[in-house]
Amino acid sequence: MRGPMMPILVTTSLLTAVSLVTGAWVLIQFLLVVLAVALTNQAMTNRERLTADLQRLLDLRQA
Repeated sequence: MRGPMMPILVTTSLLTAVSLVTGAWVLIQFLLVVLAVALTNQAMTNRERLTADLQRLLDLRQA
């Protein structure tokens, strides 16, 4: 398909491709942030659980 519409189609195709890649990149970054927050929350929960277990062990040892 040659003619006066060709540059417009190429430009539109390039802009669409750039938009899709940018959207995918933003989505990946968002998912990485969500994963990091979830892992941080899990680590804090594990830390609190370990702290409570250690405290119980210390209490049992002192009793």
